[in-house]
Amino acid sequence: MKRGIKYVTLDDKKYPVSLNILSLETYCEEAGTELSNIETHLSSMRNMLSLFHFMMREGHRRTNQKSKFTISVEDVADVVGFAGIDIISSTIEKFMPDGEDEKKPAPQKRQPRRAPKK
Repeated sequence: MKRGIKYVTLDDKKYPVSLNILSLETYCEEAGTELSNIETHLSSMRNMLSLFHFMMREGHRRTNQKSKFTISVEDVADVVGFAGIDIISSTIEKFMPDGEDEKKPAPQKRQPRRAPKK
C-alpha cells in the first residue's frame, strides 16, 4: 500500500483518498482560497465536500487507476447524504497536520534522579 493513501467506504464500495501538502495547495488554487485560510474555508459544507471529492480524485490518481475518475461532487453528495458528514470530516482530519494519524513524538525519557550532594 502506498504511503499517504487511505480508503473510505461509500455505498459498499471502497475508494482511495489521498492528500499531501502539494495536493492541498493545488486544491486551494482550484477553490480560490489561501492555504492559510483553509480552516475557515472548510467551515462550509460545500467546501468540505469539494475537498473530500478532490481527495478521492487524488487517491484515484495515486493508485494508478486505469480508468478516468468520473464521479462528480454531486454524486459524492448523493452517496454520503447527511449521514456521511462524519465520514467526510473524519477523513479530512486524518490528513491534516494535527490529525489523529500524525506521528506523535516519542515521549521523552526521564532522567534518573541523582542523589543529593552531601
